[in-house]
Amino acid sequence: MVRIPRTVALTIISLTLILFVVGAAVSVETQNYPWLSTSPSNTGEGGSYWFYRDISRNNNVVLSNPYSIKKTSGRILYMIVGPDKPFTSDEARIIAENVRNGTITLLIADETNNTEAILRELGLNAIGPTIYNQSSKGGGWEWVVKLTCFNETVYTTKAVHVKQLRDGKVLCRYGDGSPAAVLYHVGKGTVVVIEDSSIFANFLYKGDYNLLPPTRSVALKLFSIVANQTDIVLFDSSHYTFTPETKGFYYLSGLAGQISYSLNNLAKKAEAIDKVTLLFIVLSASAPWAVIFLFPTQPPPRKKTRLETHEEWLLSVEASRIGVEVEGGGEGIDPVKVARRILKVARRG
Repeated sequence: MVRIPRTVALTIISLTLILFVVGAAVSVETQNYPWLSTSPSNTGEGGSYWFYRDISRNNNVVLSNPYSIKKTSGRILYMIVGPDKPFTSDEARIIAENVRNGTITLLIADETNNTEAILRELGLNAIGPTIYNQSSKGGGWEWVVKLTCFNETVYTTKAVHVKQLRDGKVLCRYGDGSPAAVLYHVGKGTVVVIEDSSIFANFLYKGDYNLLPPTRSVALKLFSIVANQTDIVLFDSSHYTFTPETKGFYYLSGLAGQISYSLNNLAKKAEAIDKVTLLFIVLSASAPWAVIFLFPTQPPPRKKTRLETHEEWLLSVEASRIGVEVEGGGEGIDPVKVARRILKVARRG
C-alpha cells in the first residue's frame, strides 16, 4: 500500500480550504434597472435585452458610449434606444460630427427629450407631441397606438410624433397616418429616427403584453436597414439609470463550512491512507456541493433601502419620457426638478 507523506496531505487540505475561504469573500457588482429603463442590460420587461441578444447573434455588437466612436475602426452603426438620461452638448457634437463625415450611421429610437441635443446638432427637429389612442376609454389603453411598418401592423406605447424635416423617407406610420420612423441623409451619413423605443422593449418585443402581437420582426427590420452596411454596432449603454448592488458568493462560505468538519481530522490519518482512498474521502467531503449551491446555508443579511431614496430618479425618468414642458413655453424643464416638485407636494399632503 502506497503511503502519502503528512506534508503532502496537509498541502492538499490547506489548498482546498483556502480555495473556499477566498471564494466565500468574492463579491460581484450588479446593476438593478427600473422597469422603465430600456437598457440593453435590463432583462426586465422594460429593458431591451432580448433585442440586444438577437442582434448580437449575427453582428458584432458592443455596449458603448459616444467617446468610443473615435477608438473604433470600420463602418459603425451607433444605436440609441430610449435613454433615461440626456446626452451632453459635447456628446451630441461628437455624434453629429461623425454622422456628417460618414464615420457612423445613427439609429435613434426615443420618445423622450433625452436625444434632443443630438437631433438639433444634426439640424433635425426635436420630438413632437405625444400620440394618444382616441378610441380608448382609459385603463391605460390610451397609450397603446397602432404602428404600421413594412406592411406589418404592431402596437407601441407612449409614442410621439416625428417632426419630419426636409426630404426624409418615411419608414413607418402610426394609425392616424402620421410618420413614426423616418430615414434622413445628413452630410455623408444616414440617420434613422424612430419616435418610440417600446417596440424594442422586452414586453412588446416578445409579445408578452396583453396579447398584443410581438414587435420583434419590425424592430429587426428597422435595425437591418442601417446595419447591413456596417462592420460593428455600438449600442449606447451609458445613458441609463440603475441602482448598484453588491452580491457575495455566500454559497461558497456555506460549502466551506460543510466540508471543513470532514477534512478536520484527515491530516492525522493521512500517513495510513493510500492515494485512492484519500481521493475518495476528499470527494465524499465535497458531496454536499450540489445541495449547497441550490440551497445556500449562510445567506448574507439583506441591506434594506427605503423606497424614498429612489423616488426622485423614478419620477424623473417618467417625467422625461412624457416630455414635460414649462407651462406657457416651449423650453423643456429638467425632469429631476419636476420629480422634486412632485415629491414636495406629495409629502406635504
